[in-house]
Amino acid sequence: MWNKYSSAFESDVDQYYSYLPSLFIYKSKNLNYPEASRYWANVTEDGARVPKTSIGMAYTYLPFFLPAYIVQSTFGDVNTGYEPVYENFAKIWGVLMAFFCLWLMYKLVRLSFSKTIGVATAYLLFFGTNILFYSMGLGLMAHMPLLILFLLIVLITEKLKTQSGLKLLLSLLFFIALAAIIRPSDAIIALYPGVQFLINKDLRDNLLIRLKKPLNWLWMVLIVSSPIIPQLLYWKLASGNWIVYSYGDEGFFFDKPMIYEFLLGFRKGWIIYTPLIIFSFLGLILGRKQKHISSGLTFGILAIAVFVYSSWWAWWYGGSYGSRTMVQYLALLVLPTAYVLNCIRTSKFIIKIPALAILTFVVVLNLVQTKQYKSGVLHWDGMTFDAYKAIFMGADKPYDFYGMIQVPDYNGRKYTGVEYNNMVYAKSGHEIITSTFGTALSKECGIDLNYIQLKAYTQRTDGGILVLSATNDQGEDVLYYKKPLYNAIDKEGKVFTLIDVYVTGKPTKGTILRAYVYNDTDHPIEVHELELSAY
Repeated sequence: MWNKYSSAFESDVDQYYSYLPSLFIYKSKNLNYPEASRYWANVTEDGARVPKTSIGMAYTYLPFFLPAYIVQSTFGDVNTGYEPVYENFAKIWGVLMAFFCLWLMYKLVRLSFSKTIGVATAYLLFFGTNILFYSMGLGLMAHMPLLILFLLIVLITEKLKTQSGLKLLLSLLFFIALAAIIRPSDAIIALYPGVQFLINKDLRDNLLIRLKKPLNWLWMVLIVSSPIIPQLLYWKLASGNWIVYSYGDEGFFFDKPMIYEFLLGFRKGWIIYTPLIIFSFLGLILGRKQKHISSGLTFGILAIAVFVYSSWWAWWYGGSYGSRTMVQYLALLVLPTAYVLNCIRTSKFIIKIPALAILTFVVVLNLVQTKQYKSGVLHWDGMTFDAYKAIFMGADKPYDFYGMIQVPDYNGRKYTGVEYNNMVYAKSGHEIITSTFGTALSKECGIDLNYIQLKAYTQRTDGGILVLSATNDQGEDVLYYKKPLYNAIDKEGKVFTLIDVYVTGKPTKGTILRAYVYNDTDHPIEVHELELSAY
């Protein structure tokens, strides 16, 4: 899915990566050097630019960064951290993590099930969920390393029920601490071993053997603090403060969680774009009495995670395929999924055939939707039910696809917790334009605008121009866009034209928005509908 034209260091990945070039190449304690302008940063009171993201992901990049750094420093003329050797090592590391993920899922299943079920479960989850996209497509995003850590935490917790090794305990604590420093909210995973320590006698007895020795407590403190202390030291050196909230004005709305939309909404719904988890939930219910399936605990952790992540201001998490924040939590569903597959394997044909058919369809659906997202058919943040129906299992967008999407109101949610709180909206009905200008939609803005969308549905015609303009309260023109009516595609004689634009800093409160069709032909133009929306 990566190709020779795409960079491994895009978007979020570049921000996680910022620590390594800064510290190793530019010897800078913050992002105040000129080359660091590419990074997102929080500016402290004394002007220091601190990375928006934590240092955790930079740890996971060291296995490819250090050899690339040595090669480039030895043989290269310049060393910025972005030469081809870094790109190539990074992409290889991303692919290796994908195979490691498959192996860990297999090893986890093998604790309780056969080799066949182990292989089937690993491949089903890999190809039937967005693990595929966030490994082979964006393997350096946080989700694959976090999934690997979660798998290790679950695997070690299950092993500690029958073993009492100190190395296992220290490894478990280190992986939890590393997951927490990558994404603090993912410290939720500590509940998996923590609660089982309280309720599972075998696990508790095996751990208490190690906890009786004072020296082991010292080792535990050192292991837990090892990934955290470098972050605290960095913040102190960069800003003078031990703790920095680097996300600025971004935060949670715990009083306004978008739980339904997070799970079942067509923008990013976890169940909508990862329907395989329905089988996993079934496994949690049917396998609730199995030794290695902690159904109540798993449902509880998932409920907390859904609540927390659906409360984040941008609960859809920008441009992504499905619910990317829940990728790592699929680690908790590996054993329940394996249990369902084992039940299907031993069931009668009247159950087995339909179940396998549904699973096959789910995998095919995920493969199709992954390709749709990569090719731009599945919109990155504006999907709706109508848009989903229009592209379902298809390779192309319909002519009026962009009239179906609904781009999120980022500022509305960010500052008020409510999307489309003050949307400017106007709509016109059917009109046949026989003169030069059609009847204009006109709307005064009660807020400063960031995004404007104008849709026009017209009868197919030669010529015609869709116009969007804005005049401020002093009568000055502040915005003007025009676009020829889109007449290349004919669907039952009706065509669709769209103007959409981000206009941050332009039309402000008091601005008058106008939208109309300009007839530059010598014949009438039939307009079915104009729709103007802005926020």
